[in-house]
Amino acid sequence: MALIGDLTTVAQLIAKISDAVSTARDLPRVCRRFAVHLQDIGRHLEPLRSAELDEATQQTLANLQRTLERSYDVIVNCSRRSYAYRLIKGKSIRDKIREAQDEVDRILRLFPLIQLSQDYGYRPSYASSDDEEEDSEQLRPYDSEDEYSDEEDRSGWSTTTTGGNRELSTVFTGTVEQSLDGNSRTEEAFPNLRIFAFNELKSATRSFQAANIIGEGGFGVVYKAWVDKKTLTPANNGVGMAVAVKKWKPESFQGFGEWQVLYISSVLDQEKEVDILGKMSHPNLINLLGYCCEDDELLLVYEFMEKGSLGNHLFPQGAAVQPLSWEQRLKIAVGAARGLAFLHAPENRIIHRNFTSSHVLLDSNLNPKLTGLGIAREGPTDAESHVSTRVMGTYGYAAPEYIATGHLTAKNDVYGMGVVLLEMLSGQRALDASRTGKQRLVEYAKPYVSDHPKLARLMDPRLEGQYPVKAALSAARLAKSCVADDPKARPSMDEVVETLQQIEAMN
Repeated sequence: MALIGDLTTVAQLIAKISDAVSTARDLPRVCRRFAVHLQDIGRHLEPLRSAELDEATQQTLANLQRTLERSYDVIVNCSRRSYAYRLIKGKSIRDKIREAQDEVDRILRLFPLIQLSQDYGYRPSYASSDDEEEDSEQLRPYDSEDEYSDEEDRSGWSTTTTGGNRELSTVFTGTVEQSLDGNSRTEEAFPNLRIFAFNELKSATRSFQAANIIGEGGFGVVYKAWVDKKTLTPANNGVGMAVAVKKWKPESFQGFGEWQVLYISSVLDQEKEVDILGKMSHPNLINLLGYCCEDDELLLVYEFMEKGSLGNHLFPQGAAVQPLSWEQRLKIAVGAARGLAFLHAPENRIIHRNFTSSHVLLDSNLNPKLTGLGIAREGPTDAESHVSTRVMGTYGYAAPEYIATGHLTAKNDVYGMGVVLLEMLSGQRALDASRTGKQRLVEYAKPYVSDHPKLARLMDPRLEGQYPVKAALSAARLAKSCVADDPKARPSMDEVVETLQQIEAMN
């Protein structure tokens, strides 16, 4: 009879492993780090206790359970042996624990078990100075944070840690102040970016008052501020031009080990966004105005997007947010698709890698602009079929072949576009634990997207039936093609733009 996994048994095994490690003496350090890692996983799995788990999720838990049982046996067997045995067999023990760590992370990655909870940030691998894991990978769970929220968090970086945050901040200054050829200083490489003094941004945000907060993520807070439209110097509230100031929180990364690795990772994400937005300009990309880097203070300054994120409108937290009309949704879809098509163009070859409805921001006229480029990656050349990279992004939007292999192509963004289209059609989240048996919107929507009579059951009730049926069916079929299992069957972003424009003309 097949083993049926459950969270209680998994939690008990994690506790047993932790107890075994804490009471044993002279165990390899990798065992202790593994125990800490499992405790972290256990905390993140806890919210799933209240969810109704489908058969596939139970099977995933069963696989996790078996791996934990084998890990427990290895640790207990090791703890009962002599010091000489542990000394001789140390490498073998370490290898088995590392294999267990990899297996745990692979199980959680290949089937998005952690998708079902939306209120935590999962860190799937540890990092240390003496135990590098160059191929550690991460996907973030679905996150419905506010506009300008930081969804580029990533962990599992394999690098030795350095001193305090003041030293770590040189990661940013040492990279962003070079052009692609590594020679030019910031002013030459990014002539359109303004370098702000910290005190200027402190003044513009009124000393970072809580009343000015418009978004918050795991690694930073975003404030609304006012600056002079021409000089970008601080201005009084309501005077001049509104901007969004993303302020990194170095206090979140005090200490050593994993937290400093996370800090380095977040700094590099900022550098990546500056590198892309500082060199590229498009009506459907967020406009980066400048940045500040003083000691351990890192801040980015963007144009202010008055209407927030697309996700805020599709999944409103209160009645104050007006539902988007069919025409508005199509306008946003076309603009977002143009932004991705621009990134994918041969002269750019940029893959967003984290395209979600929360990374589509809207101005006062609902013109969409893409953000969240911190983990963007240069795509393959004509001579390459893909680039191999760490698996990063947001669960529910990442393409299945990318999750399984780490092989990244522009079709990963196309898949994400398909998911966002389904969200816009249905008004439902990419991942939702309340959808019994089909938490992923892609799976839930499949029976409806190709059938005219059934499509009405999928459509967002907030539309109140005010949409052209033929256009809606065409949009649903486009979304279906974008999330095809075979990446070769998915259209290019240029083709997506063309099809959406044709659908828009049906109105």
